[in-house]
Amino acid sequence: MSKIKLLFLVMAVAVLASCSKNDYLNVIPKDATVVASVNVAELFQKLNGIDNNPLDRAKGSLGMFLNNEAQKEAEAYFDDPRKMGIDFTAPVYIFQTPAHSVGITMRVADVDNLGSFIEMLQKQNMCSKVVERDGLKMGTFLDGFTFAYNSKALLLYADKTGSNTALQKVVAQLMAQDKDNSFVSSASFDKMEDKDNSDMVMYANFAALPDNMAMQVKSLTNGVRLSELQLISSLAFLDGKMTLSLEAFAAEGADKAKKALAETNEHFRKIEGRYIESPQKDFFVWGCAGVDGAWLLDQYKQNNEFKQILYIIERAIDIEQIIRSIDGDVAFQMTAPDINNMLLSRGSWYDFIATGKVKDTKFLDDVDYWKRTMREYGMSMTQNGKNDYTISSADGYSFNWGVDDDNVYIATTNAFNQNAFSERSTLLLDYADEIKDSQMFLYVNMKALHLENYDPFIANTGVCLKNIKAFTVKAESAQKIEMSLEMDNKDVNFLNQLFN
Repeated sequence: MSKIKLLFLVMAVAVLASCSKNDYLNVIPKDATVVASVNVAELFQKLNGIDNNPLDRAKGSLGMFLNNEAQKEAEAYFDDPRKMGIDFTAPVYIFQTPAHSVGITMRVADVDNLGSFIEMLQKQNMCSKVVERDGLKMGTFLDGFTFAYNSKALLLYADKTGSNTALQKVVAQLMAQDKDNSFVSSASFDKMEDKDNSDMVMYANFAALPDNMAMQVKSLTNGVRLSELQLISSLAFLDGKMTLSLEAFAAEGADKAKKALAETNEHFRKIEGRYIESPQKDFFVWGCAGVDGAWLLDQYKQNNEFKQILYIIERAIDIEQIIRSIDGDVAFQMTAPDINNMLLSRGSWYDFIATGKVKDTKFLDDVDYWKRTMREYGMSMTQNGKNDYTISSADGYSFNWGVDDDNVYIATTNAFNQNAFSERSTLLLDYADEIKDSQMFLYVNMKALHLENYDPFIANTGVCLKNIKAFTVKAESAQKIEMSLEMDNKDVNFLNQLFN
């Protein structure tokens, strides 16, 4: 055989092998609104060897639900999942349809072993008797899922609106679906495949996301339809942290959405870093963003809840005029909450200071006017120094605001007074490069909550809170956001520290 023929043969075998390995994904409908993959083998490996990990606890609780004989049989599957007949080296995929039906697909490694596993479930009344139709073996699982399997794929499908016969028909159609009519042939699937170093990856159409999350995005994209916006997220358990990455993008052919995302990005800018050393020692939350205040205000004014907040503040000062003057870094810091005050709703737990860079201070010309008009709402404003003011209400609440050089600030009076005498924190200096490379950055100092005090109360869960250091959020652009839960030790996997 010539070298050229041999090369073509090798290429053909590689292509066929690749196709066959992904055949189990063809069942995912092309119009799926949510698709998630879970790298089960990676997660098992990371959990293996951890004392008191969730898998061991789950195995230990089998006796609560199964008799001795069934428990031993089930434990054998825990000890060697390959006996289930499912190839857990391939990701498990979960999907949702536009009609809110849910499916789970897994690659079959050994159809005979899978049949034996299902027989074991049937003995425990967790699964119906299997019937064979047109080469597919089908049944129901836990009275919630219709399932079907062959030598390539296992599909579980749930839809509360359909009869069992109708669901079996839908499942059979999905199992017969080819790649061209599947989600696998979409650009969105390719984006998921690019996240191959993650433990979990999810695609979602924004119209399928919870309303509060979707509407926040819509308010920044000038009224673009949510169905034209899509999201890829990936979760990874790394050494020292757990990271969730989010990337928004326009659907194929959605030119208006693509333009809106680009415009949003143009009105944010890299953080200058002028407030990195501003938070006081033992602060709880610090966040900063580089913004065009005038544009941001116009976007959020489309949100009715935000408009209501503006209306309340406008009774005292022209907050819209102040926001429009902001051009550059805006920082926010909050002191550590008093848990007792939180429980008693006393309110002092939300003490904060917000500071922003302004391009002009023309709003100061209206201070005397604000002093007069706020009286009809039971408020008064006193001047403490040059461009430094305290606003007090009839019910005893007060806050400070003012201008220092080209910085405008607003703060609860308690936080303002504490800040004047507090030692500065150095926590953010280790993140300076990341902050300046971001358009938005948030740092939540979990140590300020003293989580170690709560470990005794959750000891039975196996979770160890004392190792949690910080929660951070950074936005490389308006479309790319990364959230991380950081642990004390940077050299040990997150899961190992969480279940230590």
